[in-house]
Amino acid sequence: MSEIREIREKTGMSRAEFSRAYGIPVRTLEDWEAEKRKCPDYVTKLLRRVTSEDAENAAAFKLYANNELMRELGACYKELLKIMNHNQFNGREPHNPYPNADIFPTKYFSMILPRAMSIGIPDSLNERIGVLMDFVDPEDWADSMSRPCPAEARMFFDIGMML
Repeated sequence: MSEIREIREKTGMSRAEFSRAYGIPVRTLEDWEAEKRKCPDYVTKLLRRVTSEDAENAAAFKLYANNELMRELGACYKELLKIMNHNQFNGREPHNPYPNADIFPTKYFSMILPRAMSIGIPDSLNERIGVLMDFVDPEDWADSMSRPCPAEARMFFDIGMML
C-alpha cells in the first residue's frame, strides 16, 4: 500500500474528501495511491504532519461544531461583560477587554468568569452557565482553550453576543 493511501485512510476520508480538505486534485491522489506517479517526499512528510495535527484538533472542533452551544456561550459572555462593567454601559455595548474573544472563546470565557463571580452573578445567569457546562466535556473545553475557533463557529459566538 502506498504511503499516501495509508495517510488518507488513517484520516477516515474518502479520496474526494481528502482532495477537498488538502487541495490535491483527485486524479493526482489516485495516481499517487496506485503508485503510477511518485509523490514528492516533502509532500508526504507535510501530509503526515498536517493530518496528525488535524486529528489532534478534532476534540476542540467537536466543541466548536455545536452552533447552539457557541451561541449560548456568546450570550453568556456578553452578560458577564455587563457584570464586569457594573452595568454602566448607558445603552452601549459593554466594553470587551478581550477583542480576540471570538477566536479563543473558551479561553476568554474562562478568564472573565471568575472576575464576574467576584462581583456577583445573578442566579438566572448562573443557572444558564450551569446548563451550558452540562453539555461540555471538560477535556474538550481544555483542548479548545489553546486552539483558535473556526470562522463558522465564531459567527455563532458573535450572534450570541448580539442577543
